[in-house]
Amino acid sequence: MSNMDYNTSILYVKTFEDGTKFIVDSCGQNSWGSTAKESCDGAIADFVAEGGVAQDILSIETVKL
Repeated sequence: MSNMDYNTSILYVKTFEDGTKFIVDSCGQNSWGSTAKESCDGAIADFVAEGGVAQDILSIETVKL
């Protein structure tokens, strides 16, 4: 990865043990990439590694900077 031209963010619902819900926008450390696919794959991997589950995702957005 020589260029980090793309960044992906994941908007999702975070539910706490008491039932409280928040909308969270996440950009993990692997969300930067030299291609859109690399960026998206890294962001999803970070999301899953932090315990995220697919049904909580509201949107995934990749932008070229």
